[in-house]
Formats: sequence, structure tokens, C-alpha cells
Amino acid sequence: FRITIAELLNFRETPSMRSKVITTLPIGTLVEIIDKSHRSWLLVEVEIDGVLEQGWVFRRYTTYFK
Repeated sequence: FRITIAELLNFRETPSMRSKVITTLPIGTLVEIIDKSHRSWLLVEVEIDGVLEQGWVFRRYTTYFK
């Protein structure tokens, strides 16, 4: 798990700055890591409106959750 540290973090369809933004995640959102093999991006799962969604976030704007 990681936690978002940006005021609003873009939650994207693919690991690219040009990718469509699914939604924005507020600071302090807990995300579950699905794939961390990409250098700059994390594939994460997060609950949005009661539904688990998978998408990509920029790794730099998250930190470890203990």
C-alpha cells in the first residue's frame, strides 16, 4: 500500500502524461499497488464510489504507508 501526497493526484488509464484522467485522488488516499515494475508509474487499485478501480498514478506523488 501507498498513500497519496499531492493535493490532487491524477488517476490515469495508462502510464503516460497524455493518458486520459479517470479521476483525481485527494491527498491522503490509500492505494493498493498492483504493479510497480514501471520506473515512474504505479498501477494501483483504489475504491471510488464503492467500486474498486485500477489505474495509474505517478510514483513521485505517493509515499509508503506503514
